Amino acid sequence: MTLFVTGKDVPKPWGIAAGMADASTARALTIDTPLRVASNTKTFVAATVLRLWEQGALALDEPISPLLTPTQNRLLKSRGYRTEKITVRQLLSHSAGLYDHADDPRYFKALLANPTHHWTREVSGGNPASGYRQPLHAGFEREECAIKSPMSVHAY
Repeated sequence: MTLFVTGKDVPKPWGIAAGMADASTARALTIDTPLRVASNTKTFVAATVLRLWEQGALALDEPISPLLTPTQNRLLKSRGYRTEKITVRQLLSHSAGLYDHADDPRYFKALLANPTHHWTREVSGGNPASGYRQPLHAGFEREECAIKSPMSVHAY
């Protein structure tokens, strides 16, 4: 099992891992071991979000923009997403209008073409000297998703 924690109010991202990456070779699982968890995280994220809602830490029908880091907010807005309109409830019900780049054949083609590339969720600048890394989803927005209206459903 691995856990990675980051976010707006987390001063420094951190992670922990326990178990085996490969039991047949006794290779330990580390926070750097690549894992494809895909949809397995949806249940855990939803349970965590609903627990935060129960505790009054967030509202399901409020915009997500205040919950995002400034970098994440800029990235989504630069892709045409209206973070001031998208709600937590819409994210949980997959009706926020977010495009699922993992279903795009170009995504896997790019991923497999460069398996050692350091992919990230964010662009940190644009200058390689500043730690720039290309986000994995870059360039995988479908033109018909350009409006990115909340309540437009995608299967993700």
